[in-house]
Amino acid sequence: MKTKINARGQTRYRDFYRDIGSRTKKSKTFDSSQEADDFELALATAKRGGVLVKRQSTQTLRAFWAEYLDEWASDLERATIDARRQA
Repeated sequence: MKTKINARGQTRYRDFYRDIGSRTKKSKTFDSSQEADDFELALATAKRGGVLVKRQSTQTLRAFWAEYLDEWASDLERATIDARRQA
């Protein structure tokens, strides 16, 4: 997944990936091997955890929080929920 490429005499690292629901292969280029490894790890972790992230959304943060509270509030302390509803 990681490939060294030379551009202007520099060694760079490229990771290839696909966005969820897309067949188009994308790539991201890094200056160091460590950055590329970190990116790969973040992708693997998100994929394993079932994380879906939209690039753009018309949903406001307030609307997202209300939806989150309805679905997942049982995991939060009561004080957290009350404080956030007042915000």
